[in-house]
Amino acid sequence: MTLKEQTEGEGMNKKKLIARAAEVLRQNNVRKSVPKQRSVLHISDDEGNHSNFTIRKPGRGVLFNADDVEAVLDACLAVVEDTLKHGEEIYIHGYGTIDLHYRAPKRVRIPATGEWADVNARFLPHFSMGKNLKMAAKVYEMSVAGKEAMMEREASGEPAEEETDGD
Repeated sequence: MTLKEQTEGEGMNKKKLIARAAEVLRQNNVRKSVPKQRSVLHISDDEGNHSNFTIRKPGRGVLFNADDVEAVLDACLAVVEDTLKHGEEIYIHGYGTIDLHYRAPKRVRIPATGEWADVNARFLPHFSMGKNLKMAAKVYEMSVAGKEAMMEREASGEPAEEETDGD
């Protein structure tokens, strides 16, 4: 099995993405606030004086669950779809840009039959990576290169490099 085959997984579908996002929110202790109801005390005395006292308790935070994350993700995807339907560009700083590119009409040859066919013009979604996303890909590329080098050393019978504390 090659290193590429080892590093390629199933990918991340929507369900896994939601579970991972909920886990990250829990790890970072991100909470949604749940306001508590206020209590109002009505006090009156024998002389007919009335006073109302409002008691407010601070809201408490509750961790996000997978359903909360799914609702947010669905809303974000709906906004992306709606924005593209209106021909607008979506820019997320550091992540990238999603927009529509025009593909001109063209004439192509069908290899199986040898006939020519016309392909209509259309708009296709296009994604341009941002700096942070490029950096994440570079980090992955470097980790794969390190694993390949380690596998080559093991295959050639060279001893593995030992880490030292610098003492």
